[in-house]
Parts: sequence; C-alpha cells; structure tokens
Amino acid sequence: TVARCLVYDPTAQAVFIDCQVSLSPHRLHQLLDRFQGERLGSGDKSFILKRLHCYQPTCFEELTRVLMRLWWFPLENLRLLVIDSIGTPLRAHSLTDFSQWQMAIRQTGLCLRRLAHRQALSIMTSNHLNAKGEPLLGDTWAQFIDRRVILRWRSGQRLCAIPNEKDANPYEISLPGIV
Repeated sequence: TVARCLVYDPTAQAVFIDCQVSLSPHRLHQLLDRFQGERLGSGDKSFILKRLHCYQPTCFEELTRVLMRLWWFPLENLRLLVIDSIGTPLRAHSLTDFSQWQMAIRQTGLCLRRLAHRQALSIMTSNHLNAKGEPLLGDTWAQFIDRRVILRWRSGQRLCAIPNEKDANPYEISLPGIV
C-alpha cells in the first residue's frame, strides 16, 4: 500500500509507523522491487524512499510523540499514514490500569481522526487478535474504525472476511493489491 502510493503519485509522501520494529531497509527494497519495470522502470529507488518517513515507537508515549509531530509539523502532500500493529504500544500491561488504557486508546483514535480530517489523509492500521480471536484493542477502538476487514490464514489459505458475515473469501496479494 505504501509503495503503491509513492510509486503512482510522484509528489506524495507517506508515513509508516512500525510498532513492532520489524521493517528493515531490505524489506523496503523488496516491496519496491515488485514495481520494478511496471511504473518504476529501472530507476533509482531513493527517489521513492526519500518520501517515505518511518517511525518505530515501542510504547504509548513514543507513539503519541510521533502523532503530535505529524500534527504540529505536517508534511506537504502527505497522502497515507500506515500504523502496523497499533495494539503493540497500547497493550494494557504497558499502562497502569484499565481506565488509563481505555483513555490512551481514545486519545490515539481521536488524534488519528483529526489528522485524517485536517490533512485529507488516508489512514490504515493493523490490529492483531487476542487468543480468543477478538481484536486486541477491543470495543473502545472499534468506534474509530470506518472499514474493518479481517485477513487470516486457515488451512494454508489466505482468507478475507468482513466482521459479522458468515463467509470468508480467499484472497491473493498481487501487484494491483489484495484481490
């Protein structure tokens, strides 16, 4: 999603907030290799990488600082904000009590909603499921979601489902996106 945004719009900037600290420069190059020849040609990837701003917060306070930086110092032509594993810095054990945890989730959700509105920004977050198959951030987070899709593996097949619907459909990740 991030690579597509930057490849297809040469003026766009994107922010990737990697809460699991798992994104590496090697992985970024792999993602861009998918576009080699199609839109990227054989050109230099640094033109695209200069427009991708990566952050790796490990706790709620660091995530808040990143979001506040985007609020006070907006990037020109910022089109996409992706937060991978948003539940990681918002896990209940990192905050002292349940009410503090819920307040942190609300604060983050409101901040993202305001950023999206203020900058006409698309925001995509991933949120893992707990052992019971429920969203890690629970019902408090659900009020901030416009669209929700569940992607999962079952019996060696990738399945995509919309919550509260019985059917799950197979999907593939291809050059155009998820199909």
